Amino acid sequence: MGLMDGKKGIIFGIANARSYAFFIAKQLVEQGAQLGFTYLPIGKMEHRVAKAAKSLGIEDPWLMPCDANDNESLDRVFADWQRDEATLDFIVHSSAFADKDYLKPDMFHQTPREVYLGAIDTSSYSLVAMAQRAMPLMTDGGAIINMSYYGGEKVTPGYNVMGIAKACLEHTTRYLAFALGAKDIRVN
Repeated sequence: MGLMDGKKGIIFGIANARSYAFFIAKQLVEQGAQLGFTYLPIGKMEHRVAKAAKSLGIEDPWLMPCDANDNESLDRVFADWQRDEATLDFIVHSSAFADKDYLKPDMFHQTPREVYLGAIDTSSYSLVAMAQRAMPLMTDGGAIINMSYYGGEKVTPGYNVMGIAKACLEHTTRYLAFALGAKDIRVN
């Protein structure tokens, strides 16, 4: 008997079997959770995520394309989940991105507005967008978790705009936890 027996959730952000989201999914599966997965609809991402799910022992995974920066894409994921599973117990938000050309030492001060805002959108605001869509499906409460990094608290040379995005994510988490706690939805 596992801690997550009977619980259902969606994992956002598995890139491959080496990503943090993969290892979180591994623990959830070992504890009895039923998982769905999203993948960024570019290149070989669907194949990579399907392969990662299969390595977890999930032969026919619930797998949906999702661009975390696109409201219609998020709407489709949650509508399809509701159609297929009805309720949702948790989501794992492991979505982050910043242009790698600006993730180098001595580059932060040269970050253009669109790179800065893009990092915030993908790495932080997408948590709010997912929470908005997850709430109605979490009829008996639920949990929303996400990943941060030390570079969101202290300057980490070369982490640059990702540090800003992670700081924003950490505060977004606090505000969501405050807002959703009364609905019995934990945000960590």
